[in-house]
Amino acid sequence: HLWRWGQSEGADEGLVGWEWRSANTGNALFRKHRRSPSHFNLKYGRENSPPESPVKDTKPAASPTEVVEFKDGIEVDPVMHREFLAWKQNPTTEQNDPFIARIYREDIDTCLAFTNSELATEVRSAVQSGSVYIEAVSEKTKTHFPKKCALLEVPRQCQYRMRLGETDTWHSISQICRNRIIAVCDFLNYLNYIQRGLVKSSVHDIYWEIVRLRKEMVVARLGLPLTL
Repeated sequence: HLWRWGQSEGADEGLVGWEWRSANTGNALFRKHRRSPSHFNLKYGRENSPPESPVKDTKPAASPTEVVEFKDGIEVDPVMHREFLAWKQNPTTEQNDPFIARIYREDIDTCLAFTNSELATEVRSAVQSGSVYIEAVSEKTKTHFPKKCALLEVPRQCQYRMRLGETDTWHSISQICRNRIIAVCDFLNYLNYIQRGLVKSSVHDIYWEIVRLRKEMVVARLGLPLTL
């Protein structure tokens, strides 16, 4: 099976998501608001119930400048929250916005930093342009698949391969690299839904969903399994 991050042919203009392509038929199905390759059910904008936040229904909403402590040690970062509120007035994915610049600096740049710096640069460009293709290797070919990760440049069991843009070159990648790329794409996908006005959740719930997706990038970077 093949997953493509970007805009599918015939999809709504400007809408991005993951495209699933059958390895048997070659037919493409654009999964708008349904399922990403990390198996996270994308509900944004299509259902009445917003994504759950970790503090939902526990305390009244706080003012933008108020630092609030919640149960289980969850607390709002006042600086990031202030930047988020400013960004939410005019959502963008451009890095000249302070909120987006912070996330690139703290999460995305480090998540997409690999030993093979030249290929890592190509991956970042492909992620931003929506032209990353990741394919899971079939069980029959796993034993014969290359054992060196193209991004980490170390011996690894590579259960995935990746193609960037419209080139015919496939790169063997390990689970951790796949997870890191997927986590970044899922985050950017959510930002695009917000920018297109497809997310109907409250500002409060959008903030916590962004926090959760940022946590997924940290988890992926540390080599832990995604929880999406």
